[in-house]
Amino acid sequence: MNKSNTLCSLSFALGIGIASSVALSGCAALVVGAGAGTAGAVIGSDSRTVGQMADDEKIEIDSREILKSDTSLSDRQSFSVDVISVNGQVLLVGQTTNTAYLSDCISRIERLNGVRKVYNYVENKAPVSAGVVANDTYITSKVKSMLLVGEKISSGRFKVVTEDSNVYLMGFVTHDEAKRAINQTKKVSGVKKIFTIFDYMNSPTAESSSGS
Repeated sequence: MNKSNTLCSLSFALGIGIASSVALSGCAALVVGAGAGTAGAVIGSDSRTVGQMADDEKIEIDSREILKSDTSLSDRQSFSVDVISVNGQVLLVGQTTNTAYLSDCISRIERLNGVRKVYNYVENKAPVSAGVVANDTYITSKVKSMLLVGEKISSGRFKVVTEDSNVYLMGFVTHDEAKRAINQTKKVSGVKKIFTIFDYMNSPTAESSSGS
């Protein structure tokens, strides 16, 4: 089995949907994590190892179970939170007025196997409207397009998440392409802020960074 076919097979094994509209390196783009008002995506072939992809998938599943563990406090009217994990770096985005419940959930997520750090960007307010969610999806699609056409950017190394017009870039990347990806994202209209959570693949100690 060649490398591109292996990547396609892995996408099914890890429960990742296939977007048939875009084909890269013989395998369709991989799309994940669109929920709780969030548009998330992985473009093309991922730079994480197969084991890390599986670990991240489990972290996301277990974290969502924690977030929904109390149905009386995780009602959609007051609690809309999603979780994305890349290399054990966990991003929480969304909105909630149940801050005490969220804090308890975060404490439990931090103790999950494989979690390195939790980045909490959940806003203390009521969940956004369907119109905002639709706009977030549009922004994500525009950012993905910019990464695909960006010079010297391996777009498959980036996961793009948009929440309330804030764009979060995650991935296992090089320093240079991280800067290029940020510059490409800045060209997209409607983006309020850009937040980054990166691991740098050209660092011998798996150097990490986060910022906005």
